[in-house]
Amino acid sequence: MRVVLLTFAAALVAGVAGCPRPPQPAHVDPSQVTQLEIHAAGGATRYCPQGDALQLGGTVTTSDGKVIESWAPGASIEGRLPMTSFEWTTSWGSVDGDGRLRLPRDPIAALDRDVTIQARLVDRPDLVAELTVAPSYACGGTVGDSGVSGDSGWYGQDGARGQDGQSGTDDRAPTDGQDGGDGGGGGDAGDGGPGPSIDVALTRIETPRHGTLVAVRVVTASGDGFYLVDPQGAGFAVVAVGGSGGSGGSGGRGGDGGNGGGDSTTAGQQAGDGGRGGNGAGAAVVADAAATAARCGS
Repeated sequence: MRVVLLTFAAALVAGVAGCPRPPQPAHVDPSQVTQLEIHAAGGATRYCPQGDALQLGGTVTTSDGKVIESWAPGASIEGRLPMTSFEWTTSWGSVDGDGRLRLPRDPIAALDRDVTIQARLVDRPDLVAELTVAPSYACGGTVGDSGVSGDSGWYGQDGARGQDGQSGTDDRAPTDGQDGGDGGGGGDAGDGGPGPSIDVALTRIETPRHGTLVAVRVVTASGDGFYLVDPQGAGFAVVAVGGSGGSGGSGGRGGDGGNGGGDSTTAGQQAGDGGRGGNGAGAAVVADAAATAARCGS
């Protein structure tokens, strides 16, 4: 009995050992941390007032010289510090749970506003790191609006079931079941709507810190926006895009083949072919002078 129990225990341990281990975050003794540093992704020192949120991260160095990085969106947590290890504060905006710097989308308020971010370790609040980033209007971008999407096509009609075969008699052999009918083709989708009209107003302004900027106001049916653009920076485009064409309808299911006649060795016949899916539609794009893609500084 004892041998059986030991064998079972060994098998159980082997089974558990064979299970894949989920990624594990780094575990650090806070008393062994000697340094904390924070940075922006790619070593960035500037933020875009009208662009994507700046991704922040941190690293800690321990007394044995080991450097451990924080987790970032899209990366594995394996061997990294979770963002909950840090407490973030900022002079403007906020830092979200994924370590992204979320700022008001206000290009005027950002003109002369450097943003200072501080982080401290939750378990070592005496360790504080700081980073300051400056505004940049050279980031470029694309804004605008699009037309409505086209309607999807209708579903094709299912094929009819094949007729069953007849049972055999003393004088007649049983007959085969008939083929099922083919499914009907799906309906074609509707075209996407034309690109909407967009009003764009441009003016040039001079700023003490950034030099010449172009102020852009974009008015669309879904709202308006205001942007400041460095004409020497990356391109900034205003576009009117036609709506996406709808999806073609699915073809109908082929009908089932009929059963072979009773007390016979004959088989039921094959089901019918499914119908052809409908064609997707193209997008219709219409742009007038106000809706044509515009690039500042070109």
